Amino acid sequence: MAITGKDLCQKAIDIATGVYGQTHYRLTSNKDDDGGGAYNIGRWDGESFCFDCSGLIKSIIWGFSGDKNGNYGGASYNTNGCPDINDAGFGQYCNNSISTVNTAPPGAVLWKNGHVGIYCGNGNTVECSYNTARVSKGTVQTSGARTVEGTSYGNWEAWGCPSFINYTE
Repeated sequence: MAITGKDLCQKAIDIATGVYGQTHYRLTSNKDDDGGGAYNIGRWDGESFCFDCSGLIKSIIWGFSGDKNGNYGGASYNTNGCPDINDAGFGQYCNNSISTVNTAPPGAVLWKNGHVGIYCGNGNTVECSYNTARVSKGTVQTSGARTVEGTSYGNWEAWGCPSFINYTE
């Protein structure tokens, strides 16, 4: 069953605000406990849940629950119609000009070369980035300007609505 865009946003906000505990940005992992690849998809490392940018989105869609003992924080790998894709894979769904981001629904994916995030409406975003070393809330403007925790980090380039997220709520 597809997650709704609003539910994706709410779970991302909950993760960013510490509802499930600390988060940490880590691109690769020493733990490859089920062959799911080297990227971090909500893995608990004993201190915090580890994500990378695309892993944050996938883990939520796959059912992240904050389970410190389960793989991927309780998520089930490669489920709910969402393939195991990276930022470039998500970028294939992002064909809308960033200048129209104010028309994007909550849960739309934001893309720039090498990075993805989640649009949560009214110019608000959530992303996991090396810039802040954790899952963070931010903003986007129709110019593409990207701000995370009050600091500018370049521009988003496009947005899109992957078919495995339900935007008709």
